[in-house]
Amino acid sequence: MKTQRKHLKLIELFLSVTVLVQSCKVYTYKATTVDEAVKTNLVKVKTKSKKNETYRFNDLENINDAHYGIAHKNSKTAKKLSDQITMEDEFNNVKILLKEEQLNRVYLKKHNKTLSTILPFAIPILIMGITLGIMLIEGDGTIAIGGF
Repeated sequence: MKTQRKHLKLIELFLSVTVLVQSCKVYTYKATTVDEAVKTNLVKVKTKSKKNETYRFNDLENINDAHYGIAHKNSKTAKKLSDQITMEDEFNNVKILLKEEQLNRVYLKKHNKTLSTILPFAIPILIMGITLGIMLIEGDGTIAIGGF
């Protein structure tokens, strides 16, 4: 009876992970230039300063040769750079004037469609294989579901 419960817990784990991973999206950060990040729309931007501080923005803008980062008002980035905020809009976004040393490295956050398609299937299959392997190793070589 105890082994059946242990196996049921493993199956519960497999089903839980399967459900959670189905909504998985994989993002990768691609290094780029500031100008390329300004041109690209609908992609989030991550910057690293010369002091190795990380800032995340919803968008970058270039107005009169000054770089601005757009972030949500309550984000960590907006709180860190609160003294550089120049404007707040009606959607709770803030425009932050960026200094050159805050734009040392720039990365674009891109959705990786290939991995987002493969991982929701690969992870549950891997977990199921491990679960079945554990069940076979612990038992007498037969898999009994429901006590039959």
